[in-house]
Amino acid sequence: MENVFFDKSIERNNKTRIIIYVFSFILILFLALVLKSRFSTNGILIILAIVLSFLTIYNIYFSYSILLLLLFTPYILPIHNSILFSFFVAITLVFTYSGNFLDRLNKRVLYSFLIYFLCTLPSFFVTSKPLYSLFQSTNLFAFFVIMITTMLIINTPKKMTRVLYAFIFAVLIHSFIVIYQGMTTGERVFGLLGVFFVDLAGLGTLLSIILFFQTKGLNKLFFGIITLIIFFALILTQTRNAWLSLAVSFIALVTYLIIYRKKYQINIISISLVLVILFFGIVFSYSVVSKTNVAFEKRLDLGSQTLQLSKNTPKGGVNSFISRIFIWHTAYMAFLKHPITGIGLYSFKYTSNEYYKIPKSFYKGLVAGRTPHQTYIEILTETGVIGFIGFSFFIFSLIRLIVSSLKFSGSIEDNKRTLLICWSFIYILFSMFMTEAWLYGQLLIWFGILIGLLSNNQKLLKKGNKSFDFIG
Repeated sequence: MENVFFDKSIERNNKTRIIIYVFSFILILFLALVLKSRFSTNGILIILAIVLSFLTIYNIYFSYSILLLLLFTPYILPIHNSILFSFFVAITLVFTYSGNFLDRLNKRVLYSFLIYFLCTLPSFFVTSKPLYSLFQSTNLFAFFVIMITTMLIINTPKKMTRVLYAFIFAVLIHSFIVIYQGMTTGERVFGLLGVFFVDLAGLGTLLSIILFFQTKGLNKLFFGIITLIIFFALILTQTRNAWLSLAVSFIALVTYLIIYRKKYQINIISISLVLVILFFGIVFSYSVVSKTNVAFEKRLDLGSQTLQLSKNTPKGGVNSFISRIFIWHTAYMAFLKHPITGIGLYSFKYTSNEYYKIPKSFYKGLVAGRTPHQTYIEILTETGVIGFIGFSFFIFSLIRLIVSSLKFSGSIEDNKRTLLICWSFIYILFSMFMTEAWLYGQLLIWFGILIGLLSNNQKLLKKGNKSFDFIG
């Protein structure tokens, strides 16, 4: 069967791989029998997962496909499954590629990321929990590996489009789970992925809207239905931050498409139709959720949520915004302590007890063990001014890629693919003002995949346009 993502020119020797697979399968059965009476079910699953992961290192096709599947699995350990699996992806790269392959990478993007990483290093000398920082820094290692892998193998329009479609399909599947939970329990739900689902759903909704704009006939109807399903699931999560990120990104998208409607062959009627559909979708979602979940309207009414200050445990309806005020105050205190180097990369939730000035009961109930819940605040707090400058430089390099890609996309397919990729970043950049989730786990891995797609898409656009200004 032909692989949907990759070139067969990099496939390793079939006979050698078959021998390894058979041997590994026998080893897995042996371990399952031996360990059954000695370890818990979770322990056995972890050991078998490690053995299975080693199977993938002989086939870059299989390795990357498994990685995409792992993006949509829940946390089992403190580090997400996709982050752990990236180590096997790194081994796969070593097995698959030899010699100089740097010419196939976008060096400017990689260099800008390396500059950011170097800017975070001083924070390791300040943190009181260096091992925790080092442990969580595996997120950045995975991010770097996935960027490189995507640049190397997802290098044709068909492969890029299939990866993006796979993302939307996976979000759709999880949306059905969220809808089922929401309608049967009447509670605030997130499905199997927990709170990480909300930004995946927000981004999935935005991409489905773009495909609704860029397709015709039954495909337009198909993506319109997908948009409503994912959007309804997003409403059921009752997460205002994701709603706001989607709203701002959508307004920016509509504004952009109105200005460049000739280029994208979109008329005002299509845009108006989307606005009408979303309006009725919001009305329908509100009427359904407000009837099935009595707490829904209270979450929308910030005025009804109060907090009683006392020396004891916080009393009253504490919403996420109020709790973040205390988190941000603690982050500010930490920043004042180490403004240049920061308190340590990924260390705030482990060391915030050293910096809080709020009542101890409030710290324990609202701040302890939590991250700053805002990407830019977290970067500034944990890596200081030095790290924030490095991060800003990295983000600016991506923005330049986005601008040049949108400017020089030409054909219908190029326009559609470029819109999907570039507006994913628009959503993420807005979302970073609302959450820190893009610095962790599967969201960080998807961020790395998108950077690989953005880089390769720009290369394709450059080949098709001699006047392309290759800035990055």
